[in-house]
Amino acid sequence: MRGTGRGLLLLVVATLVTALPSVAHAYFTSGGDGVSSVTAGHLATPTSPAVPSVSYTAAIPISWATGPGLAPTGYYVQRLGSRPGPACNSSATALLTSTSCVDTVPGDGDYSYRVIAVRDSWTTATTSGTTAVRLPVTATFCQQPTTAAAGTVLTPAVRLCLRTAGGDPAPAAGIQLTVRLGGTSSGHLQGTLTADTDSSGTATFATLRIDQSGTDYRLIASGSGLSDATSDRFAIVPANANVLVFATPARTATAATTSDGQSLVIRRNDPFGNPVTSGTSTVRLVTSSTGTTRFSTTVGGSAVTSITIPSGASSATVYYADTRSGRPVLTASATGLVSASQEETITPAAATTLTYTTAAPSFTVDAAARYGPLTIARRDTYGNAAPVATATAVSLTATGSSTTVFAATQSGSPTTTVTMAAGSSSVDFWVGDIRPGKPVLTAASTGLTSATQTATVTVGAAVALAFTTAARSGSASSSATLGPLTLRQQDVYGNAVAAPSSGLVITLRSSSAGARFATRSGGGAVTSVTMSSGATSVSAYYGDTVAGSPTVTASATGLAAANQSVTIAPGTSRKLVFRNAAITAAPSAARDLGPLTVQRQDSFGNPTTSGSTAVTLTTANTTTGSFAASSGGAATTLVTIPDGASTTTAWYGDTKTGTIKLSAAATNLSAASQNIVLAPVASQLVVTSTARSGAASSTATLGAITIVRRDQFGNAAPAPTGGTVISLSSSTTGTPVFATSSGGTPVTQVTMAAGSSTVSVYYGDTRVGTPVITAAASDVAAATQTQTITPGTTRALRIESAPLSGARSTSAQLGPLVVARIDAFGNLVTNSTASLTVGLTSTSTGRRFATTAGGTSVTTVSIPAGQATAGVYYGDSVAGSPTITVSATGLTSATQTATIS
Repeated sequence: MRGTGRGLLLLVVATLVTALPSVAHAYFTSGGDGVSSVTAGHLATPTSPAVPSVSYTAAIPISWATGPGLAPTGYYVQRLGSRPGPACNSSATALLTSTSCVDTVPGDGDYSYRVIAVRDSWTTATTSGTTAVRLPVTATFCQQPTTAAAGTVLTPAVRLCLRTAGGDPAPAAGIQLTVRLGGTSSGHLQGTLTADTDSSGTATFATLRIDQSGTDYRLIASGSGLSDATSDRFAIVPANANVLVFATPARTATAATTSDGQSLVIRRNDPFGNPVTSGTSTVRLVTSSTGTTRFSTTVGGSAVTSITIPSGASSATVYYADTRSGRPVLTASATGLVSASQEETITPAAATTLTYTTAAPSFTVDAAARYGPLTIARRDTYGNAAPVATATAVSLTATGSSTTVFAATQSGSPTTTVTMAAGSSSVDFWVGDIRPGKPVLTAASTGLTSATQTATVTVGAAVALAFTTAARSGSASSSATLGPLTLRQQDVYGNAVAAPSSGLVITLRSSSAGARFATRSGGGAVTSVTMSSGATSVSAYYGDTVAGSPTVTASATGLAAANQSVTIAPGTSRKLVFRNAAITAAPSAARDLGPLTVQRQDSFGNPTTSGSTAVTLTTANTTTGSFAASSGGAATTLVTIPDGASTTTAWYGDTKTGTIKLSAAATNLSAASQNIVLAPVASQLVVTSTARSGAASSTATLGAITIVRRDQFGNAAPAPTGGTVISLSSSTTGTPVFATSSGGTPVTQVTMAAGSSTVSVYYGDTRVGTPVITAAASDVAAATQTQTITPGTTRALRIESAPLSGARSTSAQLGPLVVARIDAFGNLVTNSTASLTVGLTSTSTGRRFATTAGGTSVTTVSIPAGQATAGVYYGDSVAGSPTITVSATGLTSATQTATIS
């Protein structure tokens, strides 16, 4: 179609025809100028909608065809009828692109379906016929289970059929059904327990079987969405017998010759454990026990080897007795049947005795319970091990020895009791003894016969020597009279061991240098003794010149040495000795040098303590020394050694240095002497030369100044190794200078050589005055001395007053201008013996000088003898800055600028 012109409106109407009246319309509008075209047609209507007339499942298949016309974009389906609503999970916005779908209906009812085709905004629809939905609600047993033998398939096969709510058959295929056991019988349902229905709605279970016989079995059927169905009651009968079993549990009995009344029931069963009562079976009985055993059909009855299970019964009863504790296995067997075995438990009878189960011990002496284990067992009357119900103590004793030790573990802590643990019938212990012999070992427990066993304990190998006599004591002597000292060889526990056939040579020695041994009292000196073959001891005698407690040692090859202390008392006092080390110290006036220890001794040098001894103290080569009985105490020459002591002490004091001989003397005793060395300890530096005086100078010419190193008592104290460095300084405000020689190179320190106590220096100073010079060292107090520095020779003039300033004047009013004579270092020269005439000039032509203000004009001024300065006044009639000059023959002039306004 073509259109022209503004405002032209074109309308196209299309009519669609469907199986049910339904029209699809299309419109096209256009405005403005231009050219357009459109094709007219109709939307294809769905045709031949198909649904099943009847359905026994909730899934309803729907299909349709596409009619002639424009192909739709898609379809959506609506369910009509009993429970209308959207179908196939489709809607106007969720289109189907295929021409079939499956709808799941919500339950029984009559349904039809409307199929709507959609293209853009066009729709066209068609409606299907009706489908009747009748869903199954239960399954019934259309073939009931029947009686069968245990373990055999239920025949005929059990069948289940589906039924609708109205009770009609529901021929729905693929419905899964499951069966399980009901009823009061307790077997196990086996086989395939799940089956699907066929097209007729029937599920068949062809392999069901039950393993246990019973009279009240039922089957219960169930399926998803279906109510359960229960079958009629049916029975399962036993299969043929094939095995014997013990129907009673394993028994526990006490060891005995007759049964304690506990019966054992032996039963014949089918393969599924069902008791079988048909036929007669002869059952043979055997046991694995090695004890005395008995089977009987009654308690205490005659012994039998077999029993009979009669027809109509499934079991027979037997009784069993056994004297051997343990776990015997009983076996019941019969022709054609699998044998039955059962382990019984035979516990020991009441315990009656203890017994050793290990051989009699034989061991070498040992302090630890190292031998074992020895085992003690608890037995009943049949010899069975009889365990204890609770931990039980077993006491251990030994007769024939008081040194036997027992332990619960090897080398463990000693004990006289070991514990048999609960549930155990034996206990181990270990034994030891340090004495050889044959002790009888007894193990006992309340209510039981004790166990005894004889042990053999042998002596150990010789390992050491030992003194068997008590320690000896006596006075110092050069003869061996103390004794006898008796020795033996022994094992590690002190048991005597006989000497070998070759005898035993024992070497004797002492820790004292004054020792002497002999084989008899006072005999000749020896260093060894010999123990004869088979003997266990040998003796010697001892003497010593040194008082004390020397250790005597006896030794032999391969044996540990024996040691014993001997007490040697000192003899009679014979001499005095100084026991302190020689003293080297600094001088002291306080009598605190010491202590000096004076000791009295016997002739062998042993300190003696008997009686009181007065000791006189003297010095040989000094008159300034003195003694005291205590440090810093009062002066004395007498000290006392009291009874019971061997020494006394004293202290010494002396301000003198050097080696001083000290002596100690007492009545009837040899005197003692000792040198004491007193070395000075420097404490200060001292200037020993007189103070110096000299003219100001830039060189060190005053001297020599002597510096001495001294102690507190004024003793010269030489410098130590390396010398003493002495720093030099002055309090002057000028320039000080020190030198080691007159006019020498300036220094600021000097070194006092090692071993020397003095050093000399020279001094110079550019400033007039009384400077204090200081000599200092790090280890002593400094030394000071005041020097006198006088002015030097006059070398120059200097104007001491401030520059003059004033108005023009023909009179000399400004001043005074002070003129000074000075030495080369600027010091005022006040010690000149002559006056000095100073010339006065100025660069101004209007100048005027006067010796007094306004006085008569002069051109010179005089500095008197003994004075350093003179005054003058100045005036100038010419304004300006004139330079004033002062001068003298041979001296450097001085100038100053004045200001004249």
